[in-house]
Amino acid sequence: MPAVQYSSAEYHTNNLLNAVYFDEASQQIPHNAITIEIAPDGLLQAILKRSLKGGITNVTLTQRGHPDGTEFLLAALGKYVSDFVYGDQNIRDCL
Repeated sequence: MPAVQYSSAEYHTNNLLNAVYFDEASQQIPHNAITIEIAPDGLLQAILKRSLKGGITNVTLTQRGHPDGTEFLLAALGKYVSDFVYGDQNIRDCL
């Protein structure tokens, strides 16, 4: 469907008028996965914390109102690297 590829008005209208199965889709994310929220603000954080199973790490790349956006982005990328490369949730406390 071309409308989905281009974030068209039809795509957004369809999302507003029809059910979104976010919770059902989030249940398909495997244990020990890392999800990355790419958005202007970490709007989905509360929803993701409730929806994602244990053992899934969620990383958001931005936070509205943070005094230093670059610092926040680099810390988020550090969290991703520590979880993905080292696979140890506790190593990020040492970084």
